[in-house]
Amino acid sequence: MLKADCRFSLTMKTIKALIFALLCAAGVQAQTWDGTVATSYAGGDGSKESPYLISNGSELAKLAEDVSTIANFSKGKYFKLTADIVMNTGVFDCVVPATRQDKEDLPKDNDISMFRLTPRIGTYNGDEDYMPFQGTFDGDGHTISGLIDALYSGKNYDGLFRMVENGVVKNLGLSDCYSLGNSYCGGIVGRLVNSRLVNCFIVHSYVEQGGSYGGALVGRCQGESYILNCYADCTIFGKNNVGGLVGRIGNGTETPSLVDNCFSYVNLRVDRSNNGAISSELSPGAAVNKCYYIRLGEAKAAIVEGKVNGRLTDTEELTAEQFMADELVEKLNAEAKTLPGAARWKKGEKHPVLSFTEFSSDDLPVSGIRSVATAAPSSRCYNLSGVAITTARRHGLTIVRTTDANDNVVVRKVMK
Repeated sequence: MLKADCRFSLTMKTIKALIFALLCAAGVQAQTWDGTVATSYAGGDGSKESPYLISNGSELAKLAEDVSTIANFSKGKYFKLTADIVMNTGVFDCVVPATRQDKEDLPKDNDISMFRLTPRIGTYNGDEDYMPFQGTFDGDGHTISGLIDALYSGKNYDGLFRMVENGVVKNLGLSDCYSLGNSYCGGIVGRLVNSRLVNCFIVHSYVEQGGSYGGALVGRCQGESYILNCYADCTIFGKNNVGGLVGRIGNGTETPSLVDNCFSYVNLRVDRSNNGAISSELSPGAAVNKCYYIRLGEAKAAIVEGKVNGRLTDTEELTAEQFMADELVEKLNAEAKTLPGAARWKKGEKHPVLSFTEFSSDDLPVSGIRSVATAAPSSRCYNLSGVAITTARRHGLTIVRTTDANDNVVVRKVMK
């Protein structure tokens, strides 16, 4: 539905023209996506040394089309934004998703016909029928704004990237976006599998899900996946099982996933039950470490009570004043120095923001010892992603499972 102040006799075309004129008067050159799909990228060959370059909405639409229609197109390839991208303007201020008790009550278009629906990267029609993003997407500190989608119709895993599998999405921001899906909806990624989300954020946006498990950043994080150095400052509406950052961490079984050094400044609303400021569920083996949150809307604890089956450490609820304090910037930067590829933080208007000016080495390992049992040799160790390592103590050595610079799993023996 539209806010009352958006119900003018002006056509959307006129409104967009006025916005464009104001931006130009302010010296900002905004090129809104015209709905076309580019025939080529702005440059590059997809290698690590020469990634495919994406400079506008049409080239972003090409990536979505290529991943969604060509099997394994993105596997092992690299993509990089060269500029901020505007897909639509005025989405947040004019589209107000209404939270409803029954998903059948959701309108099919939710009054978004005045905007261009934007393509999603990847497809999902079932666990045996999907096309994931499998490469490395580097936003290079740029922001994509104006993404809008009404995928609902019972479909799952909605997000800019519907599925990321064995891939990386980093240094990317989303703003002025609206996403409507069924279950496992995320602002940036619907389903993150054995992948990394690093230095990413979503602000000034709505994420709405009519089913279960929605998150501002990721709908579902599973396998050996890492969400590092990210934050969300938006509004999320859901039916039940809603998380400020991630809808669900894992799938209820042993899952070596990690959310580290992130924060949620999310206005969280839920129709029925189960909402957490960080996530609605933390599966066995998964970990949330050094994350921060504020209670806005109906946000409760970091993780829903009774759903903390993994490791929740050094995670704090903060006030608005504490989010603005220098101390939080210092804490975030201290942890960022230990995480691979993590950007530094600086003070923002109401909370810290990523600066994208200084980064940790990509060679830093994600995994390490979280805690070491000291009893019998058959006791368990845990790496940083919370994975239990059985029979870890042998002959005075501690066995540590970690990764090298090329993300290959290695085993190191440490003197104890």
